Amino acid sequence: MYTIIQSFKPGKISPNDANRLSFELAMRFIKGQHQFVMSPHTDKAYIHTHIKFNSINLDCNVKFWNVKNSAFVLHWINDELCQEGGTIIENPSGRGMGGHPIRDVRQ
Repeated sequence: MYTIIQSFKPGKISPNDANRLSFELAMRFIKGQHQFVMSPHTDKAYIHTHIKFNSINLDCNVKFWNVKNSAFVLHWINDELCQEGGTIIENPSGRGMGGHPIRDVRQ
């Protein structure tokens, strides 16, 4: 099982839009090949979503390969989604990504 945490800058996105962006992030990152569950949270000053996905694909024949650059791929997909959705990314090459960091990928 792997976990992705996607956080959004306070006041910049609605819970529904955050949920939509997190779903798209998961689908693009795992290419629809793995089961996943999303848990959006609005209990803090910022909206964030926990995405957990299965390490084995839907056909049960391939394991997700968590390569060294997985975090960079997540950042790139996230930036692309935020630009498509009209969310302003103040520093797309920086760690903060305009308040939309993906904080970790771990097993």
